[in-house]
Amino acid sequence: MNIRILSTALALNTLLLLSCKQAIEPLNKASGKTTVNGYDLAIQSGVRGSMYPREFNRLFPNALNVISYYTGIVGQPAWTSAVGLYNRYVFKLHLTIELDSARTNIVSTGPPAFYLYEFTKMDVRTNTEPYIHLNQGKGSVRKGSVLEL
Repeated sequence: MNIRILSTALALNTLLLLSCKQAIEPLNKASGKTTVNGYDLAIQSGVRGSMYPREFNRLFPNALNVISYYTGIVGQPAWTSAVGLYNRYVFKLHLTIELDSARTNIVSTGPPAFYLYEFTKMDVRTNTEPYIHLNQGKGSVRKGSVLEL
């Protein structure tokens, strides 16, 4: 029963992330038109590139990849890759990125941060909405160091 509930919670979180990408389409700075194709090309450049996003996606081919602040108008663009593990954990990679002038290729990245979320407990409240208890670990990679979570 608990595994089914945790699996459902993980699926709901994944759907939420996917719907955020589709609901807030990136805008082109000059024309104000949506640039979904450019966004998708930027995602592909990360997945096929030579940096941390590629390695994460090589290890976890079913990872969900998102670029937040794609246009760079409001904030620094950032890459997040997330994957569900064993119906209990979510493992995430997060780092700042710099895009080329066409905003279709990643040209550099900041230092990566890794997050591991554990679904420890799930309660069904009186309004029938689930309440998920999480434990979060964070790690980072430094030159010459070992990743510690």
